[in-house]
Amino acid sequence: MTDWVYQIELLLESAPALIMVTVLRVQGSVPREAGSRMLITAERQWGTIGGGNLEYTAVRSARTRLAGSLIAPEREVNALGPSLGQCCGGTVELLFETIDCQNAPHTLAPLPALLKRSIDQVAVTRFERADIASDDSSQALFSVLHDDNGDVLVESTVRQRPAVWVFGAGHVGAAVVKQLALLPCDIVWLDERESLLADAASSLPGVASLKVVLSDDLISEVAAAPVDTCFVVMTHSHSIDYELCRSILSRPFAFLGLIGSRTKRRTFEHRLKRRGVDDAAIGRMVCPIGIQHIQSNHPHAIALSLAAQLLQHWETDMCIEKNSGH
Repeated sequence: MTDWVYQIELLLESAPALIMVTVLRVQGSVPREAGSRMLITAERQWGTIGGGNLEYTAVRSARTRLAGSLIAPEREVNALGPSLGQCCGGTVELLFETIDCQNAPHTLAPLPALLKRSIDQVAVTRFERADIASDDSSQALFSVLHDDNGDVLVESTVRQRPAVWVFGAGHVGAAVVKQLALLPCDIVWLDERESLLADAASSLPGVASLKVVLSDDLISEVAAAPVDTCFVVMTHSHSIDYELCRSILSRPFAFLGLIGSRTKRRTFEHRLKRRGVDDAAIGRMVCPIGIQHIQSNHPHAIALSLAAQLLQHWETDMCIEKNSGH
């Protein structure tokens, strides 16, 4: 399920209700896009709609709703410059919805691929399964549609986020996974050392985007990854690293990052060429990993640099996809 659905379920374990604040529409220069959201209880907050006075005011309004008796969905249009003193200058329309255990989306078990809900002329938010597959707009992650009763919000619950497979649970691998867990991606973390993997994974409780895999044959796991997977190879063994890279380069993938020096890269290139791997494939292997000009070998510095490099890769892919008209 998507993160916000999971977080609603998690927050309602310790709170009777919460307010979901969703960016419904935007115009001009704004801090976050339509579909961004926050979940707010009396004591906790998850997500962001961009920070600043907009977010501060929205949180205050949400907690006023929680303390009162406002149940029906409400909209609020904010002119960032005139009303809130923010330099963006655009306009943001927010939707405030009260969610409790009776109307939370996870009560629709199993969770459908598309959720819809009326946000006009209703007394309380009610999530429903969307059955409008013939309408292309319903396949978007977030769409505001219309029917006889006003606006209807339709959004996908299917993850459409990058997949990152991290091989290695050492100090750097653990730092990388902790950093990636903060980003919108799905992580598979693999190692053959049970105690090390268990200890490292225990430091990341409740991360819905993380799957931990203990495997005695890491090479064989490569075949199970989706075709658009970003691979990060940083095991305790150069031999395993090499075999992993060789296996990844023989199949479709989005990104391959190998931890190591330029010397390690040259050694791997030489061996791969002798095994018949073509130059174009080898050229896609990123080693050393991380963005340029960051030379630190501290595990968390490597993790931050790699995360920035992956973000650049994802942003580039999104631009290519938009420009291609898909």
